[in-house]
Amino acid sequence: MQPNRPVLGKGAARRRVVIRATVVAMVAVIGLPVGLLAHAHLRRSEPAARERLALPPTAIRLWFSERPELAFTRVRLRGADSSEIPLGAVARMANDAFGLTIPVPATLATGPYTVLWQTAAADGHASRGSFTFEIIAGATPPVAMRDTVAPARDGHALIRVDGTGEEPPRLNATAATRWLEFVAMLAVVGAVVFRLVVLRLAQRARLGALSDDTLVEIVDSVRRLAQSALVLLLIAAVWRFFAEASAVLGPDRSVDRLALRTLLGTNWGLGWLVGVIGVVVSAIGFSMARRVRTQAGWVVAALGAMAIVIAPALTGHASSTPPIALSLALDMLHVLAASAWLGALLTLLFAALPFVRGTRAMSAIGSGPLVASLVRAFHPVALTCGAVVLATGLCATWLRLPAVSSLWESAYGRVLLLKLAFVAIVVMLGALNWRRILPSLGDDRSAARITRTAGAELTIAALVLAVTAVLVSTPPPESAERGASSVGPMHTVAPSP
Repeated sequence: MQPNRPVLGKGAARRRVVIRATVVAMVAVIGLPVGLLAHAHLRRSEPAARERLALPPTAIRLWFSERPELAFTRVRLRGADSSEIPLGAVARMANDAFGLTIPVPATLATGPYTVLWQTAAADGHASRGSFTFEIIAGATPPVAMRDTVAPARDGHALIRVDGTGEEPPRLNATAATRWLEFVAMLAVVGAVVFRLVVLRLAQRARLGALSDDTLVEIVDSVRRLAQSALVLLLIAAVWRFFAEASAVLGPDRSVDRLALRTLLGTNWGLGWLVGVIGVVVSAIGFSMARRVRTQAGWVVAALGAMAIVIAPALTGHASSTPPIALSLALDMLHVLAASAWLGALLTLLFAALPFVRGTRAMSAIGSGPLVASLVRAFHPVALTCGAVVLATGLCATWLRLPAVSSLWESAYGRVLLLKLAFVAIVVMLGALNWRRILPSLGDDRSAARITRTAGAELTIAALVLAVTAVLVSTPPPESAERGASSVGPMHTVAPSP
């Protein structure tokens, strides 16, 4: 056992590096302000913020930067004494999908009023805020509101933003939960790909030298990793569902059965439900694989994994980026390829190699040759999926960015650039493994070396997932342009007293 101690020590050091990167990634995501992540911002209102009216309004009209979901929208009106003024039902404007109108049945008396609003777009990201207006006899003539957004370039429409107070930034636990979901999804999809593709290629390369007992042990190790990730994925999904319900329904409304049914009836709820069904189907498949030990269970798990991969597209930017069908297809293919690539790497590093380099595998055929066969079988999967990730990512970027300058002029573009930087590091580490380490595989020293470099590659991949969790919650530039197109003429407010 003495020769194995340095290897185990290096493995423990590698795991500590991965844990540190995980903690840094979670802290970075949690610390991101929700104000950056909210999507459906209020662009203007009638009455305008701080406007003085000579006549009481018969309706309140709100225009947002994205198409608001009626199920997520609530608008309240309060008088000077904080009493609630009854309002009519929220309805969409007939000629503007980004606008809402709320009737005011009663005739309002003179005095100050506060409008409190909350809404969310189809992707479920909630935003809320409030503004005031006043009804006063002999109100002064209004003056043009000052623009609060820098003029857009390249002929894009100018955005006029209402002087509305949205909630202050807070810790972004929702994005951190998304990150955990991404990691768990990678593990589930990667385990399926590793079992059905990588191990089959390794068996073919070994020409029968991979014994049945060794294969069963590796498959069981892979299945246990996937089932653990599946539990984490289910817990994160349930937590996110209730957090979403609390966010979009508001703190003053209980999350009851009716509220949950309302949430499930939205586009976001449909996407979430598809993901949960995928978790259940995958769990059934892994259970079948444990009892029967045939590929039938893994095929069932693969069907569930496909549903898990589809869910992010239905609850993200792809569901609202035209053309919708192309955008959804690109997003699903992108997530599938990334999950197969990085998830299979995770499975190789944390499920297959720890067993292969143990004493049982070494007594059978030796760890060096078996590590070489597994890594070489993983290599074509990484090359193919990496190419698909890059191609679909470029196409999705082309759909969502109106101009190249959006990469550095918009928050979405800057986060995307950060993701691309981390992806480039992962690709460079993969190229290093391909050109220098892969040809030398076959002994225990090269097996230890590939384990270290794969661990570094996976650590950077964890940061890629952290940035991705932020990216899917950041509004793309066209969201602002759509909001600008719905603004219409500049509205007015009275000067501050």
